[in-house]
Amino acid sequence: RLGPRLAQMCFGFGADELHAPIVGERALRLGDNANNPALTRKEAVTLIRGAGLRPAERLSGDTVEELA
Repeated sequence: RLGPRLAQMCFGFGADELHAPIVGERALRLGDNANNPALTRKEAVTLIRGAGLRPAERLSGDTVEELA
C-alpha cells in the first residue's frame, strides 16, 4: 500500500505477505500519479522473487495458489 520500495524493505525484515492493488496495466508514475502504489501482477511477482520468496495469490475461501 505504501509502494514497492517499502515492500522490498519489509521483506528484508521478515514480512511474508504483500497487500497491494494489482492492476492489469499501470500508467507512468508521473505528476499526480507519482505516488500510485498499484503494481502489475508481473511487477509483484518480480518483487517477491527478488526477496527470495515464492509468489502465491490468496483466493477466496482462504485457498492459496502458487504463481508460476
